[in-house]
Amino acid sequence: MKEQKPIRVLVVEDDFMVSKSITQTLNDIGYEQVGLASSGEEAVEMTRSLQPDVILMDIKMPKLDGLQTARQIQENSPTPIVILTAYDSQELVKEASKSGVGAFLLKPPEAFEIERHHCHGAPQ
Repeated sequence: MKEQKPIRVLVVEDDFMVSKSITQTLNDIGYEQVGLASSGEEAVEMTRSLQPDVILMDIKMPKLDGLQTARQIQENSPTPIVILTAYDSQELVKEASKSGVGAFLLKPPEAFEIERHHCHGAPQ
């Protein structure tokens, strides 16, 4: 029987404590964090070079926010994106969908939520 590869995740978060929490949650559920970007610019470059299965990305970042970053990633290296946010509004959901975002999770995400939402195009 073929061994299943872990889901490869790029985390994009500019808050150290939040990224540490996400990293621990990913480890707990057996996902492989292949990179940690602290800005939208880093996320675009790391997506291109690392080719993750899915991206967990903060929406509020300096310079290039999560939606702008999502648009650039989808243009250059289409990858499933799950936005992490402390906000929950219909307007945000509509704008994010136009940017190529597949799902939302409220911060900090729980393990079962990550597992449920990673599958938008990522191998299982």
